[in-house]
Amino acid sequence: MWGIYMLNNKSPVPLYQQIIDKIKARIDSGEYNPGQLLPSEAMFCSEFGVSRVTVRSALSVLIDEGIIVTIHGKGTFVKEHIKQQKSNHFRGFSDFCKENNRSLYTHVLLLEQQPATSKLISILSLQPGEPVVYLRRVRFIDYKPILIEETWLPFGKYAFLLNKDMENRSLYKTIMDETGFDPASNGSNTIELETSIATKEEAEQLNIDEGNPLFVLKETVLDNNEIPVHLTKQLMVGSNVKFMMNEDSNGLKLTID
Repeated sequence: MWGIYMLNNKSPVPLYQQIIDKIKARIDSGEYNPGQLLPSEAMFCSEFGVSRVTVRSALSVLIDEGIIVTIHGKGTFVKEHIKQQKSNHFRGFSDFCKENNRSLYTHVLLLEQQPATSKLISILSLQPGEPVVYLRRVRFIDYKPILIEETWLPFGKYAFLLNKDMENRSLYKTIMDETGFDPASNGSNTIELETSIATKEEAEQLNIDEGNPLFVLKETVLDNNEIPVHLTKQLMVGSNVKFMMNEDSNGLKLTID
């Protein structure tokens, strides 16, 4: 039953981190299920006896970690995690379009240097204080927006991208032309599939209604020496995209209606 849960004010663990740990424990135990609407900020404030600032700090971290998602006007939900798999055979949108004679266009929304979060430092094996190159794009197939793609790369190796015009330009071809390294043919990737629902901004960029279902594909690419190349998150229109498992090749095959 919901009630007051007292945090430990004498603990060296910050109050917001204690709230994070408590929410994660409730998700792990099944008290909060995937897709479930979480209590409001005001309810969390009353339960934990803390300010709204502290609650928001905790929720912000959980959002950054991909554990929960906030939808404007609807509330905060537990994200649904579908599948995580390591693969050398995932075929992406560029390959799909070439193989199926489909038109592909990529529009750049943002390309800039950003400070790395603690999560990015861990995933990309960065040094403390090392920034990242951040690239956000919308990708179109047959002139229809299909996905929003966010990519984070280590600044030390890929700072040259900031001086490139990436409009309708292949990221991997740009890297290969500059460094001689082809991420598509060397190394491995780890793929995680989740579901989400479109925020107002995402809906506008994908020309769909707010709240429509999205696939969320997170891909971490490593080179042959197990050194991280990039982390990419793709938000895909759920009504247009399917993923097929191929057990023989231990991979994922993309299909688009």
